[in-house]
Amino acid sequence: MKPESDHSPLLWSVVITICGLAAIAFLIITGDAKKKEISFSCSSEFTSILDVHNSKKVLNGILLITSYNSGHLSLSVQGKFKSDEGEFTVDRKLFFRYASPLGHTAGVFTLTPDGREKAPDDDAADEIDYLFFDAYKRVDKLYMLKRINKETIIIGDSFSPRLACVMNRFSG
Repeated sequence: MKPESDHSPLLWSVVITICGLAAIAFLIITGDAKKKEISFSCSSEFTSILDVHNSKKVLNGILLITSYNSGHLSLSVQGKFKSDEGEFTVDRKLFFRYASPLGHTAGVFTLTPDGREKAPDDDAADEIDYLFFDAYKRVDKLYMLKRINKETIIIGDSFSPRLACVMNRFSG
């Protein structure tokens, strides 16, 4: 008669090895996903001047950019818009989805408009969304998000910076 052998230490070592490899793979995947997220809130005073068909358009005010949830950010604008048609109040929030496209380095994101909220006192035309903030419907835009120092972020397309803002510090 053949003696019985105990396979349980070998079986346990295989199970532990498989669980360990699964845990390492999970950490690598979630760590890589976190690298593709952006997490910040920053604000800036701004003035933007456009000359469209020999008509000067000026938007100035305060901007607040905040990332929220995974893959979403909002851009809040409060200020005044002046054009040949008059002066208007701007008080709106634009929402964007973002993703890091394959093959691009860290800090490059595709932004896609994802909605808008207008305050009741916002009487400016909707064209402001795309004229000043590239919020064209159904168009993905590539943007770079770069930190130039600990507190300042620059957001721009491949040609030039579009916005610069200072990280918000909230007291605890």
